[in-house]
Amino acid sequence: MKAGLPTTPTLHYSTTPRPSLPWFKDAFPLYLAPMAGVTDKVFRQTCKGYGADVLVTEFVSAEGVFRRNERTGEYLDFDPCERPLGVQLFGADASHMAKAAKQVVDWVAPDFIDLNFGCPVNKVVAKNGGSALLKDCPTLTSVAEAVVDAVAPLPVTAKIRIGWDAAGASLAKWHRRSEYRLLATAICFHPAKSRAGAQKRKLPAS
Repeated sequence: MKAGLPTTPTLHYSTTPRPSLPWFKDAFPLYLAPMAGVTDKVFRQTCKGYGADVLVTEFVSAEGVFRRNERTGEYLDFDPCERPLGVQLFGADASHMAKAAKQVVDWVAPDFIDLNFGCPVNKVVAKNGGSALLKDCPTLTSVAEAVVDAVAPLPVTAKIRIGWDAAGASLAKWHRRSEYRLLATAICFHPAKSRAGAQKRKLPAS
């Protein structure tokens, strides 16, 4: 094994059948990427009017779902005309993420759950969420597996980056090998390092 490559963790294979994404059946759909502070209901519906096929909410904290405060309710609010629509969640605790995902499904019934493994914002990374999980692939794996099992048969997708920093770029191979064993239905692979990781080490974020 080459120096610097992470050790592939022992994975517990889920027996949950991998669901399909029906909007991929006839053509490759146009997705509206989730963007914090941007993809609210008004923006999503505007994009839908201009041809977006699949929409995703702004990312939502798993802890926020438990509190069910007004802001979380606004993040999760959508109209039937926006379907198919996914709710994006972030967090680093597998059991919390699973419970939050199940609560979201029971609460607003999205068409799929999307997992954020790519956000480089400091306040997210500081809590080991978003792209910080690229430094801890076993935890990333456990989060994905827990959510997939919790919301089955609803599809689960994930947004992920190439690695935490320049040294972690080799993680791309690990991600391709493990995707998946997670039984995630689809992966949005962002070909860039975590900006937070790059800035911390004074490296260029590709």
